[in-house]
Amino acid sequence: MSNIYIIDIDKYFNGNHDYEKEEYNRIINKHWYKIPYVINKLGDYCKKNNYKNIIDIGGGSQTYFSPSTHIVDICIKNKNIDTNINIIKADIDFDKIPFQDKYFDFCYSRHTLEDTHNCTFIFNEMTRISGCGFIETPSPLIEALKGVDYESDVKYSGYLHHRYIIWSEIENNTIHILPKFPLIDLLKFDDNFLKKLINIANNFPIYWNNYYVWDTNNKPNIILYRHGINFDINNDYGRLLYRAIIESIKYTNHFVNNLLK
Repeated sequence: MSNIYIIDIDKYFNGNHDYEKEEYNRIINKHWYKIPYVINKLGDYCKKNNYKNIIDIGGGSQTYFSPSTHIVDICIKNKNIDTNINIIKADIDFDKIPFQDKYFDFCYSRHTLEDTHNCTFIFNEMTRISGCGFIETPSPLIEALKGVDYESDVKYSGYLHHRYIIWSEIENNTIHILPKFPLIDLLKFDDNFLKKLINIANNFPIYWNNYYVWDTNNKPNIILYRHGINFDINNDYGRLLYRAIIESIKYTNHFVNNLLK
């Protein structure tokens, strides 16, 4: 299949491990960057489907998706952007993306949604302008572990600057968005479960990210969790975080097995 290795989630979380190994106790391998296999397969997918109009949302200050014909971002810091690419400066939290419905063949966005303020607006704009697309965000598994960020120590969970924990659910092709409250730093997992998560983080780079895909066969859906409206922070936050980790792993396995062939 590939050089991507995935876990059998049921066997893995029910199996036994040597918990004395260092890789079960702390993050020692950090997989922050793009996974080339994923990016290459997405490029192959676009080429296979003869996609001509491709938009990258938020790629102006990082390595953008190379097949892109357009980039939208509020800050264009990347000086290596191809001169043939159309650059649109816009504040995606508030500005409508200036294209008609379904103008693009494919929409790509990596490590952007979790940084924004108005994530439902942005998601609706992405799915409006393109009938097919891909969103990658840091996974809930990584956001739940301490010592991930290069500026962090063992006190803080995940990346320090992120506003949301995002995961994908297979059944209804729904992307879930949970505010990343300070409470996350106080939550405690069962020790064995925590060690398994740390081992995944150290040895399986594919699970450092959450993936979401929509197209005509997989209609886009979104749920934003709001305290006092559709969840209660005191009673539900830990449960939702656990659910986020498990469902993100399942979607990742589905993504690799079915969409990265």
